[in-house]
Amino acid sequence: MKEPTFRTAKSSDINNIMILEGACFNEQTHESENVYRERIEHFPRGFMIMECEGRFIGAISSEIWKRDTELSADSFTLGHHIAQNQDLSGDELYVSSMGILPEYSNKGYGIILFRALIDNVLNEFKNVKYGILIVNEKWTNAQKIYRKNGFYETETIPGFFTENDNSRSDGIIMRHDNIADLCKTQ
Repeated sequence: MKEPTFRTAKSSDINNIMILEGACFNEQTHESENVYRERIEHFPRGFMIMECEGRFIGAISSEIWKRDTELSADSFTLGHHIAQNQDLSGDELYVSSMGILPEYSNKGYGIILFRALIDNVLNEFKNVKYGILIVNEKWTNAQKIYRKNGFYETETIPGFFTENDNSRSDGIIMRHDNIADLCKTQ
């Protein structure tokens, strides 16, 4: 595996981000260009690009929330505005999207990118302790990354994701109780 490099996303990355979006997610799960632009603008520290030998190979975006034990599907809705839940004094990192170009998947880059985001956010936001995300029940590789990093399933939202054939798949909400531990185990 070649050694990747990381940097904060810029608006000039939007074309690569949208190519990644198309390569990793079906049409019903795509976020819009405007959503990604808003994420870059509102929380650049939480939106990272991974490159290998100067080539874009992946991206991950996040938000900081105040931990809430009473979550609804609306909290995770595609296209939501980051300003709805973002609170930089909050204590929970919501990983909103992560993708690796297909030719680089299953090579360990996902775990590396995931941990790089956590390190990047925790270096600046010491108040963040918890982690949360939602994953499609069918995205087993992503689930492996999250479980390997100590995330556990807390609940399921039936029919949260729409597949290309318009069938529905459950969304699995996963949490971590101390993501700072991940930085210590690298």
